[in-house]
Amino acid sequence: MKKVLLVSHDAGGAEVLSSWLKYNNFLYILIAEGPARNIFLKKNFFASNLSIKDAIKKVDFVITSSSWQSDLEKETIYLAKQLDKYVITMLDHWTNYRERFIYKKNLILPNEIWVLDECSKEIAESIFKNTKIILKDNFYLNDILVKIRNEIQKRPTNNKNLKGIFIGENISDHAAKINRDKNVFGYDEKDSLDFLLENIPKINLPITEIKIRPHPSENCSKYNWVKNHYLISEISSEKELWFDICHSDIVFGCESMALVIAIKAEKKVISCIPKYGRNCSLPFKEIIHLKNIV
Repeated sequence: MKKVLLVSHDAGGAEVLSSWLKYNNFLYILIAEGPARNIFLKKNFFASNLSIKDAIKKVDFVITSSSWQSDLEKETIYLAKQLDKYVITMLDHWTNYRERFIYKKNLILPNEIWVLDECSKEIAESIFKNTKIILKDNFYLNDILVKIRNEIQKRPTNNKNLKGIFIGENISDHAAKINRDKNVFGYDEKDSLDFLLENIPKINLPITEIKIRPHPSENCSKYNWVKNHYLISEISSEKELWFDICHSDIVFGCESMALVIAIKAEKKVISCIPKYGRNCSLPFKEIIHLKNIV
């Protein structure tokens, strides 16, 4: 049986990569850092303490996710190609594709890129014209939608009082990682939450409470400044994203993958990037853009 090295750092990439491993029978070595480590552990996949180079030498091929928080995957792609091992990267989002492969100011591409929907495939093919792009099943999304649908059947509907959830994104850290300018996107997570709370009356829906779900890379205390707002019910400590989405009627955010999951779960989704921020890059017509209705 062939052995694969899996390498991951960020939460979104770790979710799709760990779900792929769950449904594919391979011997594996795992290198997981940052939020990825706990995500793999939750599915009973345990990380190795091997160095990247030593791990590459012990496997037949390599699969990475992609990251903005870390160079872990980029370094792996570079070393795998140096060691003449076939390397694949699984993309879990719809933005900044080229930037995901810049390592030490050079574009370092894998032998193959996996995408998880037709839209991602079109984007990747337009950017990486000489790289093999393969459409794969999104096992993570499939699993999460089953859980949401099963849970919704247990939950009574109440159209008079709508519950919202704000999905946190570590935008300020992302901006700082790119060029040390927190305003590179024109806004950050605080601006987007401010913009939402200022304009709630203009949405014209009976929203009675909003829960905040921090990004896995964020410290919950980041949102202490808004805890006393009359609409904020709590800072979520729920480990499962699907459960928070399921128990909300409206999902707010900026351009997180969680918004796409909410669309697939047939929730109302509103992106609250402020008017002065860049446009939401998620290519889904179901998303309502708050800046267009206020």
